[in-house]
Amino acid sequence: MKCVSKSCIVNYFNEPLSDYVADKKRYSNRLTNLLIKISLTESAEGGSRILREKHIEVSPDKLLQLSKEYEPQIDKSKVINIGVDDFSLKKNISMKLFL
Repeated sequence: MKCVSKSCIVNYFNEPLSDYVADKKRYSNRLTNLLIKISLTESAEGGSRILREKHIEVSPDKLLQLSKEYEPQIDKSKVINIGVDDFSLKKNISMKLFL
């Protein structure tokens, strides 16, 4: 923005938009949250098609990138049980579970 007052020392100024857009990012925070939700619940190609219907052009590669960068906020003190996945059983990896 430009200050039009003659007494203004600073001619050009801006305001931080950190509430809406993260630094050096192309998407708003709200759009990024939507893309992450889509990328975690749909396949990359399917998510891209769903977003295209909403007039949001995002490549499947970008959805994969967002899903890989996502770090869930988990309160580890509230975790009571954990499950053993099928892959560890197939690979004959044993785990001790403490209940």
